Amino acid sequence: MYRTTALRVLGAMVCLLLTTTTFAQRIYVRVDGHGDGSSWARAAGDLARVMATAKPGAEIWVAKGTYTPGNNRHDAFLLRNGVAVYGGFAGHETTLAERDVYRNITVLSGEIGTPSPEDNTYNVVHVAGWSDATRLDGFVIRGGYANGSGAPGSRQRGGGGLYLEASDAGTMQVQIVNCTLENNYGKDGGAVYVASSHGRRANPVFVGCIFRDNRADLDGGAMHIDARVGGQSRPQLWHCTFEHNLGNYGGAIFANGFNGHAEPALRYCTFTHNSAYVRGGAIYHMDSSGFAGSSVADCRFGDTNDAYGSGHIQSYSNQRKASESLFSRL
Repeated sequence: MYRTTALRVLGAMVCLLLTTTTFAQRIYVRVDGHGDGSSWARAAGDLARVMATAKPGAEIWVAKGTYTPGNNRHDAFLLRNGVAVYGGFAGHETTLAERDVYRNITVLSGEIGTPSPEDNTYNVVHVAGWSDATRLDGFVIRGGYANGSGAPGSRQRGGGGLYLEASDAGTMQVQIVNCTLENNYGKDGGAVYVASSHGRRANPVFVGCIFRDNRADLDGGAMHIDARVGGQSRPQLWHCTFEHNLGNYGGAIFANGFNGHAEPALRYCTFTHNSAYVRGGAIYHMDSSGFAGSSVADCRFGDTNDAYGSGHIQSYSNQRKASESLFSRL
């Protein structure tokens, strides 16, 4: 019953997201492309350039294969406002319904140098868009290595796979759908860093995503939600899986509401084999003069570990007593 209900809700969510926006332009990209992107036969080959120059309303179709954002550690695939990028194509389709994201694996990779990850790009994808028409759908995102220096929250040290940055333009409502984020590293937020501050709002939506084998030396092995200094961040995660992620606080997710508001909403998600060096094997909340928490429903937790054996979800607050909330076990 759980699986049937989950699939029905997921299908409804995906259909809703697919129908919210109409697109003015379609651009085709394939690994061996040398054209102007006007068709599969004339597909472009430089996905990073296509994404960086796409106008609001553009829809980019990407054929299977591995793509890198450039040859410099600061390079990243830039997802601009109002642009939708779809992977999972064989390279002949005429409708979105024909693509197969499981058969036609489409990889966005930070591996740009030697086999060692230390010279990989800091972030594989940088999201600068805010509207719900901004969409990344059907990709494997791997190999980001955000080990740089700088202030907490900077791109070089967080969100190895995906760095989402709220702006003054409006509430970030980008859609991340059917994506797998794996083998990414960040000092904070191994796979994803959601950055908001000074009244900016970041409410990204993740649907059907998998977060696995990501690591943070500090907080949030898979995801760091940063709403410090007056930021507001309420990510939504539907039907997502977190497995084998590792962080200092929050093996999978860390929500930081220090002088801000950080509150992810999780529905029909699964957490397995996530670990924290200190506390919060799955999720950890931290706040002071602000709010950090999570809304969790119909989720499953199992086999999480931390140094204190404190359980799946932990909170630290100057305003509320630290506590664990256990919703369900596998």
